[in-house]
Amino acid sequence: MYCKNCGTFLNDGARFCPNCGTPVGSSVPTTPQQNYQPAPRQNNYQSASKQNQPAPGPGVYEVKKNGIGLAGFIFSIISLFANYALCIWGILGFIFSIAGMARRKKCNKWNGVTTAGFVINLLSLIGWVIVWIAASATLMALFGLA
Repeated sequence: MYCKNCGTFLNDGARFCPNCGTPVGSSVPTTPQQNYQPAPRQNNYQSASKQNQPAPGPGVYEVKKNGIGLAGFIFSIISLFANYALCIWGILGFIFSIAGMARRKKCNKWNGVTTAGFVINLLSLIGWVIVWIAASATLMALFGLA
């Protein structure tokens, strides 16, 4: 069989053309067309190795990493140790974790880390607020303002 789009020879049982990625249908001719002229290739500024790769078939997908969610998780771990001295880590982690949560449907890697970062940051910020309330109450009582 030959590809109906580019004329490349197809192995038996092929579901996609290894040259252009066109799905193989039942209307593929078994002999090459006699007046066949391949379609001109467009230069998309890709390397030669990427241009000759077949299109992904069923079950093959591109890995998209949730880097923003990973950053939120890293900030959450830092905030566990530095939260009360420098609360900015918890705030940054919370912002990055929320942004990572918004990207969960677009990404298929590190989504669990994003959720963990969100939960850790939420708990860390709640702890931070409790400590600052307790510290403010102590200072107010110490100076007789309460």
